[in-house]
Amino acid sequence: LSSTLDLHGLTLTRAHAQLVAFIEAHARAGSRDVLVITGKGKGGEGALQHEVPRWLTLSDMKIHVSMVSKASPRQGGEGALCVRLKRKKK
Repeated sequence: LSSTLDLHGLTLTRAHAQLVAFIEAHARAGSRDVLVITGKGKGGEGALQHEVPRWLTLSDMKIHVSMVSKASPRQGGEGALCVRLKRKKK
């Protein structure tokens, strides 16, 4: 993975702003795979863990995102997402 964004501990508003900036910057740079850490939250389902995958499917980000999947255990498992970005158009 080319880069990692750690959102856990942020408010939803700050996390969303950082996620948009991160995805847009890496899409412009031609990155293909990035890791987004959401954390697991209390009781196994945190607000970020729930919202971040949804945000990645909204129109402002889906133009850049090809696929979202749970990270492997060594990458953060349930508290992280692997994001595949679309190829940069030439």
